[in-house]
Amino acid sequence: MFGKTAKLAMFSLVLSLSPLGTLSTLALDQDGATTQLEVKRSESSSLDSIFKSQAREYETAFASGDAAKIASMWSEKGTYIDTDGWEFSGRKAIEDNYKDFFACKKGKVAITVQSVQPIGDAAAIEKGTATFSDLDGKPLSSCTYTVVHVLNGGKWEIASATDHGEVDARSQKSIKDLAWMLGEWHAQGAYGEATVTTRFANGSNFLVTRFDLKDKNGKGREEMQITGFDPTQNALVSWIFDSTGGFGQARWYGHGKTWESRMSRITPGGQRLSAVNYWQLDAPDKFTWQSTKRVFEGMDLPDSERITVSRVNVLAQ
Repeated sequence: MFGKTAKLAMFSLVLSLSPLGTLSTLALDQDGATTQLEVKRSESSSLDSIFKSQAREYETAFASGDAAKIASMWSEKGTYIDTDGWEFSGRKAIEDNYKDFFACKKGKVAITVQSVQPIGDAAAIEKGTATFSDLDGKPLSSCTYTVVHVLNGGKWEIASATDHGEVDARSQKSIKDLAWMLGEWHAQGAYGEATVTTRFANGSNFLVTRFDLKDKNGKGREEMQITGFDPTQNALVSWIFDSTGGFGQARWYGHGKTWESRMSRITPGGQRLSAVNYWQLDAPDKFTWQSTKRVFEGMDLPDSERITVSRVNVLAQ
């Protein structure tokens, strides 16, 4: 606004001295501005077409569970941040993340490119929405996203992609989605055994799960997990407390027989631990559990063994 006002004032000042010269200069300025605007629109339109084409490639690779193809769309040192703030750096980490996702979930994704903003000649910002559906096309969740593209060797690659604000599209999200956990369960693994008891509490608005754990030397430890529905996140969440003084929280993703809980914990000594735990209901009285992507104080830990957990008692609620 200031620039336009100043130009009009200057035009008024010199009009009496050289009308023809001033009008010619003004006309040239307008033509130049129009040309630049047309160029920018042309560049944006061209990039919009390119990125929409890439979005279709992503959708196809996603539907076929092709983690390698998806990761190849990133630059060698590109990053991806999901809706929980988990960051994956480099193609290998991004590919592994998608492999884990496809091992747990099958479905389709629809990408809507909403805007493209060129930044110079070799970068651009894309914004849009992504909707995840089951194999029958029923929408399950959606989020907005921001992607920074860079031009590398004539190819547009993703330098960074960030998902924002996931929303579960299924109606009547409820703690009852995890009702299959009710009862008394038992598991035996290479490093010990566990008895797991889950009941409804407080008017069936929460699930309270107690873990009685023993290592292979017989040393015991207890944990309590309270799971409920958080309307601010439209998600099922858990709060975790153990008998040594540690605590943590988790957010649940999934539907039906396949679930994952993304957990972060603080030990009694103040160390941080995070993991993604998978739960696969194999039969009405049996599920498989595994802890993956475990990180302790910034150090990667190996995945746990896959453990079969069996229901031994159906408890009265």
